[in-house]
Amino acid sequence: YTTFAHEFGHFTDSFHNYGANEDLETAETFSQAMEFLALRYTDTLTEKEKSDMTKIALMDSLQTFVSQAAYADFEARVYALDPEELSLEAVNAVYLQCCKDYSFYVPGYDFFYSMGWIDVLHFYEVPYYIISYCVSAESSLQVYELEAEEAGEGVAAYFRLLDRDYEAGVQAVMEGAGLESPFREGVLDQTAEFFREALGLNKKN
Repeated sequence: YTTFAHEFGHFTDSFHNYGANEDLETAETFSQAMEFLALRYTDTLTEKEKSDMTKIALMDSLQTFVSQAAYADFEARVYALDPEELSLEAVNAVYLQCCKDYSFYVPGYDFFYSMGWIDVLHFYEVPYYIISYCVSAESSLQVYELEAEEAGEGVAAYFRLLDRDYEAGVQAVMEGAGLESPFREGVLDQTAEFFREALGLNKKN
């Protein structure tokens, strides 16, 4: 369901703007924000299913920040290798270290983890694209928060984003729609606190 909503967000943007796609961060905001909005307004799910799937979507968004940061770090480390050092073994070693550094690693499976990078198509097709998901995820969470605070506010922000200035970058687009810049000072601390609250991570077990 959320995969369909994600791709429908891209369609909505493309249909409304005649296929304009000026930057990746803006494009991915439409898909990720649509996942949250679609869960709010569907009549095919029970309230419990909506609640459970929204929590899953939030957890997926949290994972985006961790995994995509790891991928960006991986790319930077690989591109920094001296040509004489570049080999399959070296690339595998870099990826394995990134898995450990960003805590998505289970001891005893080094061989499996070391080759995980081959499944990330963006490494081959659009180098350095993956960090765009973090920028768009933060903007999408703002749409989610607006809708959670007052029904219709997130939708209104989404439509303001659709009527954007094609020549503006993602920061100007977000601010033009009444959202905060995804590059504002302290944004990572604010986002971390949002996830703690939204997922109940501040509560003592």
